[in-house]
Amino acid sequence: MLELRTYTKAELVEMFHTNSREGIVRRLNNYGITFTCEGNGNNLKVTINSIPDPFKVFCILDLGFRPQCDFVKMREFFWAYFQDDEFRSLPDEVLEYRLREDGPGVSRQTIARWKERLSTLGLIWISTNEFLYYFAYQHTQRMTDKAEYCQAWHEYWEARGKGAKSREAIGYMIVDYGGVARKQPCVDLNGIYAGTITALLEYIQESIENELNN
Repeated sequence: MLELRTYTKAELVEMFHTNSREGIVRRLNNYGITFTCEGNGNNLKVTINSIPDPFKVFCILDLGFRPQCDFVKMREFFWAYFQDDEFRSLPDEVLEYRLREDGPGVSRQTIARWKERLSTLGLIWISTNEFLYYFAYQHTQRMTDKAEYCQAWHEYWEARGKGAKSREAIGYMIVDYGGVARKQPCVDLNGIYAGTITALLEYIQESIENELNN
């Protein structure tokens, strides 16, 4: 994480992946960081004076998220995702709906991308053999078990075998079970990276408190 101290050019080149003074200055400005520079060329030194949004900077520099992300929405999602075991265990459709009800909405596609990034970083484990089973229709979901999930799809293919089109067979499933049978891999936190998760949550809390105090 970027700290309030003086950095050499070599340190900033490694951090920002740009070798030019202009590139370093542009990135610092884009992140809202206040700083002072002294020296030129390889003797450049930059003193970081303040970081108004440490959560955003941490997500970009330490977690590798794109600067174009909506970090307000990301903050709200991560806060619930890492703190609330029940929230983390829900299907993406439910997460999308809950976030839309409680504040800034986040699409399930964005949720999936963020979770994929967390998995790549090793912060979460996405199971390959344990799943959540549920029926989804519009904004409603009903949790189920593997047996009922399999039975619903068995009946779907049975209807197809009798000549029903895919849309018709799905319609039968919705009528009989209240939605389309779906499954999603279970997710767990990786304790090896507990320090990174703790730091992330501390930055989120600091961001929320700063927002409440302004």
